[in-house]
Amino acid sequence: MEISKDLKDAMVGLRLSGILPTLSERISYARSKKLSYEEFLEMILFDEKERRQAKLLNSKMKKAGVDQDLKDYSWDTTTQYDRSL
Repeated sequence: MEISKDLKDAMVGLRLSGILPTLSERISYARSKKLSYEEFLEMILFDEKERRQAKLLNSKMKKAGVDQDLKDYSWDTTTQYDRSL
């Protein structure tokens, strides 16, 4: 399915352009599952929310100098500090 230029422009203007790469796929999915308008809207807005949260987390990790993925991080590591230092 081709997304109209007006819709693309509106989404960019509303800062929802992150939805665009998967919108056609999501529309097809919604049609095949006969989702209501509310269910479809909830689905694409949830996708956008997850995308933004991931982008924010990646930005914070990069700023903090964390290069590895958090799922691979060993949370059992104990850190000791030299108090005299």
